[in-house]
Formats: sequence, C-alpha cells, structure tokens
Amino acid sequence: MLQPSIIRRYPLLLACVCVLSQTQCTKSHPSPAPPVTLVKPPKSMQVIEGNPLVGGINLNLPDTIVVRILPNDPSDAEKYFFSCSASDSTGVLQFMNPEWDSGGVNVSMFWQTGRQSPRQDIKCYLLSNCAATKGCELLDSVTISAAIKQPWTNVFSGSGTLTDIRFISDHTALAVGDFGSGIVRSDDGGTTWTATPAFRSDLRKLCFRDSLNGFVTVANDYAYATTDGGKSFVDTGWTPPIIGDGTAQDFSMVSANTIYSVGVQGTIVKSVDAGKTWQKYTGFTFINEFFAISCPDSNNCFACGEAGKVVKTSDGGQGWQSVDPLVNNHLYAICFLNKDVGFAGGQAGTLIRTTDGGATWSLVRTGLRVTIFSIRFFDMLHGVVVSATGEIADTKDGGVTWQKECPGNYGVFSLQKAAIKDTRTVFAVQNGSIFKYDIAP
Repeated sequence: MLQPSIIRRYPLLLACVCVLSQTQCTKSHPSPAPPVTLVKPPKSMQVIEGNPLVGGINLNLPDTIVVRILPNDPSDAEKYFFSCSASDSTGVLQFMNPEWDSGGVNVSMFWQTGRQSPRQDIKCYLLSNCAATKGCELLDSVTISAAIKQPWTNVFSGSGTLTDIRFISDHTALAVGDFGSGIVRSDDGGTTWTATPAFRSDLRKLCFRDSLNGFVTVANDYAYATTDGGKSFVDTGWTPPIIGDGTAQDFSMVSANTIYSVGVQGTIVKSVDAGKTWQKYTGFTFINEFFAISCPDSNNCFACGEAGKVVKTSDGGQGWQSVDPLVNNHLYAICFLNKDVGFAGGQAGTLIRTTDGGATWSLVRTGLRVTIFSIRFFDMLHGVVVSATGEIADTKDGGVTWQKECPGNYGVFSLQKAAIKDTRTVFAVQNGSIFKYDIAP
C-alpha cells in the first residue's frame, strides 16, 4: 500500500492532500519517498457536481463538490495523490472518503467559503511520484468556482410586527402589520420607506387587483377596501369569509366584486359582491387546510394546502376537482401563468410544476431546502422563488432548471412574507423590519 508522502507547498496556500488509496484525507506530513514509478495522466478529471456554486461569506456551500477521476490504467489509481489549494481568503475544505467503482474514483468535499468577494476559485491537483526532495509530478487539475453573494440588507426598521408586504406597481409598495407597526409605504420602487399611523393596529393581509383597488384584512378576517392604492381604507360592509381569527389563509381578487378565499378544513368560498356575502363550496370530502390560491383568469383557479393537496376549478368556482401531485409536503405557495402552466411550493424546498392544468406534475430541483412561501413569474420563462430563511432561486427557461441565487440564513432567518418585485430584486418582512436582496443579473 502506498503511503502518504510530502508534496510541495504552494506559496500562500495551505494544501490539503488526499491519498486516494487511503480512507481519509490529512494535511501533508513528511515521510520516506516511495520508489518512482511511471504514472500516466488520467483519461479524464472533471467536476461532476457542485461547480459553479453560489454561496455567502464564511458559509458552507449547499452542494457537495464531487471530482470524478478516470485512470488510464486501473493500477495507477493507487498511486494518485489529490490536493486542493485553499487560503484564508478562500476558506476551508473538508474531504470525504473517496468512493471507488469499476471505472474510477469520486472525490467529494465540502467548502466553507472565505471573505474574498465576489468570486472565489480553488484549484485541485492530481499528483503522483511525490518525493521530499523534488515535490510531485502534476498529472491533471481542475478549478472549482463560487460566486459569493452579499447578504440581505435592512432597508427599514420600525416598531410592531410586519405581517405582509406587496408591490402594487413598479414604484409603489405597502407593508402592514400588528401591534402598532402602522402602514409602511414606498413610492420609489423600494429605495425609501415611510411609516404612517394606521387606522387600526391589527392589519394582517394585503390583496390587490391592480395598483389602486384592493383591501387589507384585520382581526377575525374582516377587511377594509381601498381605491387609491392604499392611501386610505374604508369599511364597505365586508363580512368574514370564514368564521374565526386567521382562518382565511389567502385571497384572490379576480374583479372589483369577485373574490375567492381559502382556509381551514378544506374551505373555499367566493364572493360576487366585494366581500359582503360569501358562498362556500360544499363538494369536498376532505378537510386538508388550504394555504394559497392562484387565479390566472376569471374561470380558472387553483388552490394548494396540507399534505400536497391541490384543487382546481375551470368554471368560475361552481365545481372543484382534486389534481393532487404525488407529494405529501404541505404546499404554501401557488402560481399559475395560465390555465395550464403552474407551480406550487412548500415544505423542505418542494417545488412542483405542471404544464397540463394539473393532470400531471413533476418535481423540480431548485436547491432550496426550507419552506418555499413565495413564487412569481414575470413571463413564461422568467420566475423567482423565495424560502422562509431567505433562500432565493430563479429560472430563465420556464421552470425546467433553476439557479440558486442566495443561501439561507444570510442576513435574515425567519421571513414572514416576501414581495418579488422583479427578476432582480426581492423584498421581505421579518419582525418589524423590511429587507432587500439584489439578485445578480
């Protein structure tokens, strides 16, 4: 069995060496040099997982890095040394045991990135014939790269607890909450925010049909309407859609008078008189709670909830049918681009996609690991999802593939709601503060 031998230290770099015939990786230590034998370069050496990566300053990158090595001669593999360079600016590598198969070997590692920004690179080398007096023979090398993103930034701090935030136009946004947080408003696209006293101290959820018309809910799911973009709210005779405080989980305002609400025990209700009266759909035999609803047009609506429950209507709410995906995760967010193409997201970073109105669903890998609670698409190709710990991923191909743009717990840790302003900017509320994240172009 070939024993570890010393390799040459590269200037300003701390080299961690992995002897592929051993079961662990250790920092290099002097030992007698083995006899020099001819070792051919491998057929290939490439990163098969984890490159390029997106991470944050001093954070463990979310994906395992795997380098695949295919030797020309199987016997050469026992003579390989694997080394990756790291420094204070690029952080720390932790190796896992090499995994062998009939064709070659996989070397896996974790990378905690350093403080260098905005890009970090680590070079990995395949070496042989290492001797204390003349170093090692270089057989091949690969470079692993990471894009280092800046954290979420605090753009507003106030009193109380903000519970919702929404952009009602490209320039205008509102945030509301409990315990005297007031109404926080921006009219310059989120650059500046101003809090004004609210007409009540128990504002809960915002729902808007356009930049002027919408409503805000209060305790026990009463609501007040606005026709001037939230500058004022008035009592229009609204009655609670579902009895009980916080039992209505989400709303969709299809027109000035038509509003849907979903909530506890499989409840879906509809109002055709701007919330004065509500009609409950009674055809369900289940009691899964609904958390979100999306209506791409006046006839088609989709709702999602507990244990992967998804339902749809194609006749304006007269009848509803289950179109459940094969997942058991709670689904907290739903977004349909039209009657056929839509997404639902929820627990453990689950994201599902349909292109046939819910008849079939596919699981989509986004890289997010925590509950997805906000989804927005800007056209048929470009979309963004956000999780409760501030993870962000975006797509440019209609949701087939996703790029993770922000790690979790990176400036925020427990978001209440997020407002995806556009393909480059996300705002969110946490406690009494508003945070902003800039997605790289």
